[in-house]
Amino acid sequence: MSRYADKLFWVVMVIIVLVIGFLSYVTFFYQTSSVQSGGANTQQPIDSKPQPPLAAKIKNLYVCADEATIRSTPAESGQPIQPAKKGERIAVIGEERDWFKIKMTGEKTGWIEKKNVCDQPPKSTKEVKQEAKQEAKTMPPSPPQPPVTKPANPTPPLTQPPMQEYPAGAADSVESLIDGLLERINSRTQMQFGQPLFNDYTMLDSGMRLEVKATSAWKLLPQNYKTQVLQVLSNQYTLIACNIAKIVNCTPNNTPSISIIDSSGHEIAYQNPSGSQILE
Repeated sequence: MSRYADKLFWVVMVIIVLVIGFLSYVTFFYQTSSVQSGGANTQQPIDSKPQPPLAAKIKNLYVCADEATIRSTPAESGQPIQPAKKGERIAVIGEERDWFKIKMTGEKTGWIEKKNVCDQPPKSTKEVKQEAKQEAKTMPPSPPQPPVTKPANPTPPLTQPPMQEYPAGAADSVESLIDGLLERINSRTQMQFGQPLFNDYTMLDSGMRLEVKATSAWKLLPQNYKTQVLQVLSNQYTLIACNIAKIVNCTPNNTPSISIIDSSGHEIAYQNPSGSQILE
């Protein structure tokens, strides 16, 4: 019985030693893992150097106004730096209210009004006219018109065509705006009398006077219709010259005038700040 007790004692001792050794190993392994993990967390990344700020984004736009000025500050009162030509590409680096900040030669910067800028290069006058001719070629021919006869009785007054509204800073060229105005009047006259009314025009005195050449249909028009046409021409050209294209610096006593001439170059109607008159 004593020998059995001795064996049991030693078996228990061996088990205790093994348990203590296992617990010591587990404790040592846990502490080692914690130290390595903490060291890894405190290690600085290779690319931890501060990066320089990114350069400002540059957006390329185009000047679409016939006349525009680059100024030193974003205001009409800002000092002019230089003019901007229509179609010129500009590098926009910022904006403030109605102005774009642009990068110029070297380190210089300037400001230009947003209304004078567009996303695409503007079309030249030649391209606009070529497109208009191409569209005219593709349109089906108009049916033959009956012979024009002078009405026996005066034609009742026609409703005056509504004033065409143009957006501020329109990118269209002055020529295309005037062409559109004459086309609308020609369309109405064609429907009423079977002939277009105008076939050419010339800008004189730096835009202060628009001289429009009338066809033979002018003689067929009743007086009230002639008066309406003259009034529409004057109002619309003043709108184009003073407010949109800014051809002239208009004041109440200094606005553009309209002259209508016949095929021989004789003035047959006019309207200016002093008044209007039909000379026939």
